Amino acid sequence: MLKALLLQQFYGLSDADLEEAINDRVSFRRFIGLPLEASSPDHTTLCRFRNRLVEAGLSEKLFGEFSRQLEARGLVLIGKDMA
Repeated sequence: MLKALLLQQFYGLSDADLEEAINDRVSFRRFIGLPLEASSPDHTTLCRFRNRLVEAGLSEKLFGEFSRQLEARGLVLIGKDMA
């Protein structure tokens, strides 16, 4: 689920758009480790997961650690509005 939220951030997707993208794109399914025959999380599941991360104070920590690891490897993410 965390990987799905990363994709959401990278591509600036709403919960409903993320659900649709996971159902539509094999690359998204592979990235999050979801087999083709498995059902994908719906937008309400994605929303609830993100809200629980925020409530537990983990959202900023997890995304911060992800950014730190990218930076340590010399990687930079370029958003769609920055390209």
